[in-house]
Amino acid sequence: QVPEGKKSVMLRFWMGSDEKTLSSEDIEQRLKAIIKALNKATGAEIRQ
Repeated sequence: QVPEGKKSVMLRFWMGSDEKTLSSEDIEQRLKAIIKALNKATGAEIRQ
């Protein structure tokens, strides 16, 4: 359940590279950076 005063939002990202096949580590690093930026800009957080 979404706590009172919070909203639930779903985002989808497509990641790719013209230079190489992205590894799981590459994707994880980029995803962490996106989550950190969203949190800093909006206070968004991942629901556990």
